[in-house]
Amino acid sequence: SFFEPHDARYPPASCAPPSTSGSTFNMPRSALDLYTPRFVKGIGREKCGLCPICYEPKERGGEGRSEWLSMKFSAFNYHMQYVHGISPSSALPFSPPTAFRRAKRKVNHKNEKSTLLEGHCHRCGEWAAMEGVKCVEAKLKEIYWWKHTAQCHKGSNAAGESAAHLDDELGRKVIAAYSASHPESGSSGASTPKNTLNLAPRKSGGLKRMDVDDGESNASQIF
Repeated sequence: SFFEPHDARYPPASCAPPSTSGSTFNMPRSALDLYTPRFVKGIGREKCGLCPICYEPKERGGEGRSEWLSMKFSAFNYHMQYVHGISPSSALPFSPPTAFRRAKRKVNHKNEKSTLLEGHCHRCGEWAAMEGVKCVEAKLKEIYWWKHTAQCHKGSNAAGESAAHLDDELGRKVIAAYSASHPESGSSGASTPKNTLNLAPRKSGGLKRMDVDDGESNASQIF
C-alpha cells in the first residue's frame, strides 16, 4: 500500500520495507493502485517486482511475506491476475459475477459433475463456468472466474461496484492521498471515490458465501 507523492524521487528510508534492500521504488499509477509493484530490482531478463498484496500482513488480506516475481516473462502479471484477482488494466480487483446459476451438463465420465456453477458477466452478458467439470476440489476456486474476467473485462467494472480497500488507518491515508491528487473526486464532505474502502485486497482462498440460483430455488453455497 506504499504510495509516494509525485513530487518526490525516492520513498523515505523509514517507510521502505526492510526486505527491499537493493531495489528501486516504483511509482504506482495512483494511491488506489493494487497492481503495480512498489519496488523492483534487476534489469532486463532479471527484472523482478515485489507483489504489493503478498507483502501486506495477513490481517490486511496479504500473506506477510516478500514475493518477488519476474516482470520480463509475465510471472508478475500471471500472479496478480490468477492468485489475487487484480486487473492489470484497472489496477483493482476483477468484478464478481452479477448473478449465479446451476447449469446441467452431459456427463461423459463417472468422475465428472452433472451440473456446473456459472456466473453472469456484467460486460459480455454471458454465463461463465466457475468450477471445473471434474469432481475434485480446486486449490484456488476463483481461478475459473478470473480466467474469464482476464480475457473479457479489460478494465471494466460492474456498475456501482466499490469497496476495494480495507477501512483502517492506512486505508484512510491512501484515500486521502488519492483525493489530494485527484481533486475532481471531491473535497472533504464529498462522497468517497468508487472502488475504495471496506474490503481487503483479495488473496488466495475461497470466495464468500453467496446466493446461488439452482434453477428451482435459491441455495446458499460456499465456493
